Amino acid sequence: GGLIFGSSASMIERILTAFAGAVIVLFIAGLIKGRQSA
Repeated sequence: GGLIFGSSASMIERILTAFAGAVIVLFIAGLIKGRQSA
């Protein structure tokens, strides 16, 4: 850990980091699909 919650909560940090990454990827993919279809 260290980026978001420091070095205390490593398990929660990994889960939230993976979840945030997936949300960002889906959001960017949605923008790309929206621009292609528009």
